[in-house]
Amino acid sequence: MNNATYVLKYTEYLIRKCRSFLMTDLYFHTVRLKKTSGKHPDIKSPTTLSEKICHRLVYDHNNLYTMLADKLAVREYVISRTTRAKGSTKTLRQNYFANRMSISSMMQTGTQRPKC
Repeated sequence: MNNATYVLKYTEYLIRKCRSFLMTDLYFHTVRLKKTSGKHPDIKSPTTLSEKICHRLVYDHNNLYTMLADKLAVREYVISRTTRAKGSTKTLRQNYFANRMSISSMMQTGTQRPKC
């Protein structure tokens, strides 16, 4: 990357970073959703799925959503919250990968997958 491209990219980065100080999240998501959908969205009382997603981004700051995005953290969370999941995380992971291996080997040999 040459020097002119680097300066241009860094300037673009700084403009995007300063934009967060100049406009609110509500205004940013409203403008962005209007560009993509072509109509004026109502984020305060949403009706479409896109409006509901933007509503959650703007108004609902729940740490649970951040944790649910992490696969390993979700497994730990499910184990801690359920009584049916017995055993440690290690045995659950071993069972998961053993089941995946047996299904993939059956698909390679052409045998039918068992019905659940």
